[in-house]
Amino acid sequence: MDEIIKVAKSVLGNGYEAGKEVAQSALNQLNQRSPSLALLFSSAGYDQKELLRGITEVLPNVPMVGCSGEGVICSDTGSDEGSTAVTLMLFSGKGLSLYPLIAKGLKKNSYRCGEEIAKSVNELPNNGMDTLLLFPDSMTANTTEILDALEKELKRSVMILGGTSGDMMKFKQTFQYYNGEVFEDVLVALYITGKYNIDYLVSHGCEEIGLEQVATKTEANKIVEIDGRPAWECFREYLPGNPEEFKAEDAFHLCLGELHHLEKTCNDQLIIRMPVGLDKKRGAVQFSVEIPEGSAIHFTRRDPQVIAQKVIQAFKELLDRNKGKKPLVVFQFDCAGRGRVLYGNNFNQEVIRPLQAMLDPNVPWIGFHTYGEIAPLCGKTFFHNFTAVIGIIFE
Repeated sequence: MDEIIKVAKSVLGNGYEAGKEVAQSALNQLNQRSPSLALLFSSAGYDQKELLRGITEVLPNVPMVGCSGEGVICSDTGSDEGSTAVTLMLFSGKGLSLYPLIAKGLKKNSYRCGEEIAKSVNELPNNGMDTLLLFPDSMTANTTEILDALEKELKRSVMILGGTSGDMMKFKQTFQYYNGEVFEDVLVALYITGKYNIDYLVSHGCEEIGLEQVATKTEANKIVEIDGRPAWECFREYLPGNPEEFKAEDAFHLCLGELHHLEKTCNDQLIIRMPVGLDKKRGAVQFSVEIPEGSAIHFTRRDPQVIAQKVIQAFKELLDRNKGKKPLVVFQFDCAGRGRVLYGNNFNQEVIRPLQAMLDPNVPWIGFHTYGEIAPLCGKTFFHNFTAVIGIIFE
């Protein structure tokens, strides 16, 4: 395949200088070939406009797409959740056709944004396999509506992967990048078509506790009752000390698994849902997505050792079922709650290094720590929490 892909990273503290450095470093690796697209992920600690100014000074008129994350992931250095870290991937060649897309106004109408992206994809050429990488603003998107629109409006089979943008665990303001400019409240996407193969994994590592229960009363993104009891009352039973408030650190260990009985052949049908708030007066627990009334649910706990073991095993299985195929590029969208908040300074050692060691070190690898992950499960695309999504494009 006539496609060269290179990755670079900068941790310079000044946004403009970091942008220039990461862009020039990636460009130098192309050996005077012209880049066809830049994929960009950055921490939110930079002056975002200055960061993009530095990049576009080196890469004028190069199509670009990406977003901010709680941290970045790339070849060589693995995961970096520092306040100033940026990674950039450049594509060059004719093996892949790459199209950056944007839809504005997520807060006002996320469904319409999904429709706009679907319409754009439907009008683009189809050269074989089709993949759509999604990067919505996590602060304003209703990801459920985006995915519903794509499912309804796309007129071809498209693999959908991605993650929502982040901002160093402040949950206030995230950023999306499109053709050299910084945006908020938008859905940006990268449509990839060509003669390639793609495979992916979804791994959360959460273990079920207690019996299967039912969300007997819900309102939008709140569970009001579980098995006829106030939802918060049920949560408290699994938290030490019978607390009065739900703390952020509790959400990193206790969350819900929404059960989807889609296919009997699918082994992992648990979609992890992270609680993000409490309506104490009503005893309702709030989540980042809508959970339909009548949903079967399980309380789950997370164990760092189990999480690492499961994603490493899943990656090995992904490679085993694609033996004989040459990996062209790896995309990793890993929850912000699976990095240093869970592993401290050992996330690279425990997770990233064992994964990257299974591939040739020259295979380009890029991604970021998200506020929510997007990937199919049993044939249907879902929004996930506390999950790793890793996709590999093979020649």
